[in-house]
Formats: sequence, structure tokens, C-alpha cells
Amino acid sequence: MTPTPKKLYVHDDLTELAGLRPETARLARELLDLVRRDPRVRILSLPAQLDAVVAQGPHEPFAMAIGVAAAGEAVARALHARAGWFPVIHRIEVAREETVAGDMSSRRAPPDRSPSSWRRWKAPPPSLWWTTRCSRD
Repeated sequence: MTPTPKKLYVHDDLTELAGLRPETARLARELLDLVRRDPRVRILSLPAQLDAVVAQGPHEPFAMAIGVAAAGEAVARALHARAGWFPVIHRIEVAREETVAGDMSSRRAPPDRSPSSWRRWKAPPPSLWWTTRCSRD
């Protein structure tokens, strides 16, 4: 049986997105305030995470970084802007599927990400799939 995680990390990407409209920003703050009430929850912001990674010290640039979806690409670009580590960034799309047993498998998404493309896209063979795992404290 899989143990229950002791902490839930929530990445706050709402604050920046919601800041464009006052009512949306207020609702985002209220939502995050509700989530913060649980002592097991940690709210993470991109600037704080970038500060923590860069504070670990200098590193030679990597030959390439792979950004998983828009969020992964954005983080890689932000780290490169701060530290110069990722001169080449490739973005890939990934789809996750959860089985009845609760296992999650991932696969590359079709190039055309429209909903209708999912129906006509032929998935790669299972040998090309990989399993994702959540890290647990």
C-alpha cells in the first residue's frame, strides 16, 4: 500500500495569472489562504523556487533542457535567464493516465493538442511509455 504523503506542495501560478483582473486576484488569494490553513500544505512560488535553486551555487551550462509542457518550459527559461544553465530548451507535451489501481503512466502527447486529436492519435507502444512517481516526504 502506498503511504500517504506528509506534505502537499502547491505551486502558486494563480497569483500572477489572476493579477490581470481585481476580482480574479481576490478570489485567487482567498483560495490560497484556505489551502494555507492546513499545516501540511506548502505554497510554492516560482521566484522562491528559482532563488533556492540558484542559491545552491554555480553550475556549468547543460547541453540541453527538456521542458515538460508550457510550465516546464517556462521554468527552464526562467532558470536560464537567472543562471545561464539552459542555452537549448526543448519542450515536449506529456499526457498522464491513471489506472483503476491508482498507477499513473505517461506518454508523449500528440503534436496537435486539440481535443479531437486525442481521439485520432495512435499512442506509441507501451515499451515507449514511462511511469511517473510522486516524491513523498
